[in-house]
Amino acid sequence: MFIPSTDDEKRGYPPYAKSRENLKVNNETLTLPLNDNGNLNLSEGNPYNVNGDLDSAYTKGFYKHKNLDLATNGVMPELAHLIDRGKVAIISNAGNLIEPATKEELLAGTKPSPPFLFAHNHQKSLVLNGIASKLQYTGWAGRVYDLWQGVNGDSVYRLNMGISSNSHLFYGEKTEPLVVDARGPKKYIWNIKRDIYDNFLEIQTGDMFEDLYTKKQKHSFILQDTLYDDWKNKSPSWLSKNAYGGELFSYPSNSELQQNKVKASSYLLEKLEAVAK
Repeated sequence: MFIPSTDDEKRGYPPYAKSRENLKVNNETLTLPLNDNGNLNLSEGNPYNVNGDLDSAYTKGFYKHKNLDLATNGVMPELAHLIDRGKVAIISNAGNLIEPATKEELLAGTKPSPPFLFAHNHQKSLVLNGIASKLQYTGWAGRVYDLWQGVNGDSVYRLNMGISSNSHLFYGEKTEPLVVDARGPKKYIWNIKRDIYDNFLEIQTGDMFEDLYTKKQKHSFILQDTLYDDWKNKSPSWLSKNAYGGELFSYPSNSELQQNKVKASSYLLEKLEAVAK
């Protein structure tokens, strides 16, 4: 994604190229294809596919940035454009530590290190925990929700919402998230009249477990109705435009991209739009 773009023998392109060998991105500076309005255009060809070869597109070169020692891969012109416009910043060399420590101290064992240091999946879990020493723990967003219960009054909405995925980031000791499909919530399909079922849910049996189950069902239906109606009737209009000057969450058509191996996918954009909504 990001390539060292300086000639520094210790931190620049040379040690990067040596470590990546045949996977390295070529040391070629590319120019972002911009039109007169400063937006990206595809008139100079498809950046994601070079002569039908995706590997060649990935290694063709990079987009340099002012005042940065890192460049952006040539297959990511939209990201490079956002960085140049000051809309995105790169935070590099970020990771988990229990306390400040040097490489030598960690190797010698004189400073405590996070469990399974350098194991990607475990370190990701620690980031979601917010505590670098506890692998099995609640998520930091879930613990915030534990403290902020009731902040929305009587609203059926929960504070933590996940889009198409259920991460333990959202789970606290007392709370759990609401997970919504990126394409929007679905409407319940009723085999009987809804009002009849609603009346059925008002019945109190006197059995504490049955009554609790009925209460949970009723809350679930109310939440689903509210979420579906809000999603359908309150679609915002975005003031910002995308890198091509079009609608914010749109993307170039396959005919514009002239792709013959991989079609453009809207799935990530759909998730980002859902987060924004």
